[in-house]
Formats: sequence, C-alpha cells, structure tokens
Amino acid sequence: MDLIGDPIERQLARYLQCAGPTAPRELIAAFGLSPRTASRKLTRLRARGICEVIGSTRGARYQLRAITLQIEIAVGTKAVRYYYQHIV
Repeated sequence: MDLIGDPIERQLARYLQCAGPTAPRELIAAFGLSPRTASRKLTRLRARGICEVIGSTRGARYQLRAITLQIEIAVGTKAVRYYYQHIV
C-alpha cells in the first residue's frame, strides 16, 4: 500500500483492505469526497490493478484484487504445489 503515491488513493486502498467489498457511496461518506473525486480515484486504482469492481452499476462494490500464485517445487520424483493468495 505504501507504493501508492496519492494519499487519498492509499487511504481508499487501506479502507478496502480492512472493510472488504464496499459501495462507492460508503467511501464518499467515510472520506468526505465528492462523487466525481471518488469515481476518479477508484478508476485510477482499477487501472493499476489494485482494486476491482464486483456487481452491476447500482450494486457495484469495490474490493482489493486478490493475486493467487502457484508455486511448484520438485521433491524427489514428485512435484508439490503450494498456493499462495495475497491481497494487493
């Protein structure tokens, strides 16, 4: 999260990390943003792959994007797979 340069965008990402999927109107109320500013900041976070939208227009909710890595390690003659899920 510290790599996000814009302080408002960083705060939005941290909020989404703690609160989980959140409607834009909740973010507007929590941060005192105008709808246009909130939309612009969320669009930038989406463009960078930090968050994603779930649902349709009126029911849209934003959440941090989960990254799942598959790691395969050869142990003797068998391959062992580990899955690691990380929230950006």
